[in-house]
Amino acid sequence: MHNDAGSADAGPLPGPGARPAAILAYPLVAACPTITQGTDGLVLALCTSDITQAPVVHLIDPNGIVPRVIPLASMDIAKGGLLGGVYAYLDNNDQLVMIDGTNHLLRIAHGKDAKGRWQLTVTESTDVSSVIPPGDQSVGVVPDYLGNVWFATGTGVVGVAKQAGASPACNCPPASR
Repeated sequence: MHNDAGSADAGPLPGPGARPAAILAYPLVAACPTITQGTDGLVLALCTSDITQAPVVHLIDPNGIVPRVIPLASMDIAKGGLLGGVYAYLDNNDQLVMIDGTNHLLRIAHGKDAKGRWQLTVTESTDVSSVIPPGDQSVGVVPDYLGNVWFATGTGVVGVAKQAGASPACNCPPASR
């Protein structure tokens, strides 16, 4: 979607590889603006369902049998504003990091249960609603080198969810919103 953390625009360079690649379509019935791939090769796609118009995370095996095993697992996410819940990234533990429609910073892991079925699990939920004004939503999340998560909202609030759990915020001046 974007080629940098500043969400500047799509990149001008070709994708990975020097030769043509097979192109497969996955029938998710959703718009998927954020697609990430972990170190295990599995794909976590943060999508908006065409049916419910709400965010959903899909776990996909790009080497699986299409479409029989698509997706391996799915998780519904609380719906927010138009751009709330569409930006995410993978942390260094292959967990999807995002802010949901209730203004909770979520870390979502994937793994197999006792019966060998894939599942998605919220491993951490940090309430950042105290620094996001009512009616406002996150429009972006990025990590820093200390393990903190920075976020910005549609009305110009910039906040940071620190590893210790505190969430101080600073409002940008009105002229910069």
